[in-house]
Amino acid sequence: MGENIKKVLIIDDRGDYVNFLKETLEETGKVKITIATKYFSILSQISLDFDVILLNIKIEKISGLDVLYQIMQNNPTPVIVMTGDSDFSSEETLTALKYGAVDFLEINNNMNFLKREREKLIALIKSASLINVKKTFFRKVKELKKVTKSSDKIVVLGSSTGGPSVVTSILESFPEDFPTPIFIIQHMGKNFTRIFASRLNRLCKVVVKEAEHKEEIKKSIAYVAPGGFNLEVSRFGNKNIILLTEKKSSLTPSIDLAISSIAKIYEEKTVAIILTGMGSDGSRGIDLVKKYGGKVIAQNKKSSVVFGMPKVVIEQGNADFVLSENLISKKINELL
Repeated sequence: MGENIKKVLIIDDRGDYVNFLKETLEETGKVKITIATKYFSILSQISLDFDVILLNIKIEKISGLDVLYQIMQNNPTPVIVMTGDSDFSSEETLTALKYGAVDFLEINNNMNFLKREREKLIALIKSASLINVKKTFFRKVKELKKVTKSSDKIVVLGSSTGGPSVVTSILESFPEDFPTPIFIIQHMGKNFTRIFASRLNRLCKVVVKEAEHKEEIKKSIAYVAPGGFNLEVSRFGNKNIILLTEKKSSLTPSIDLAISSIAKIYEEKTVAIILTGMGSDGSRGIDLVKKYGGKVIAQNKKSSVVFGMPKVVIEQGNADFVLSENLISKKINELL
């Protein structure tokens, strides 16, 4: 099998649709698909080595969450959970994140839609295949012992592939009265950022919520940029507020747009952190952070699931600190 051809297991029982999905993806010459639909077939296949698994959590007569749990316990593999617009409850999504799903894919049963979107799906599979799920499963959290009591600064985290677990571990270390606003710009679909924010709010002492348009920015709150929009910060009278826009960008929410707008408002008071992820999103925003005298932390290669975004920032000479995941919280506190 060619070096760039990804081995993908699809766990789904939707007959004609799954066969069409297989044909559509294999036509690109970039993936080799295996399908498992029955219980014993699934158990057999998940013990084998695949680059990525696409899992329909709503497969009939089988608990998709149990299958996900078995994969992560016995043969950790990047799993993309497939779901429709309305058949996936928040609780199931939160549990899938907890069990180690690396991403979510909204599947439209219209086959023409699938044809149009197949290159995006191929890109998602390639991205997921780079994740070392052994790194991302069950992280230990160390709470900050001494936290700065007062600060006029702002903290912004930018992350992509492998980011949710890193963001979670950082925020879990923050106390309820964390002295600054926090922004989380995570590449994630529009129906999942709300659920991600809800999960963080349940796990963390600091308040976490999905950002809202024209909302006033306050200390001790972590704002998750909603999927499907770009988040920017603006001055309105004597308040700093959040603006959600539909500006075109290659990735949404755009880390570059968010960090750039934050740097323009907060200038030297900006503390920006670029975490694991593919590509270079965030690097142009970091240029502005440095221009205005702010501080920049980049996650190091060893602890990054995908060393793309932080690598670019480091190579541009813009990282004040290059740190492993477990040291980032402490450094953020020192910079406040």
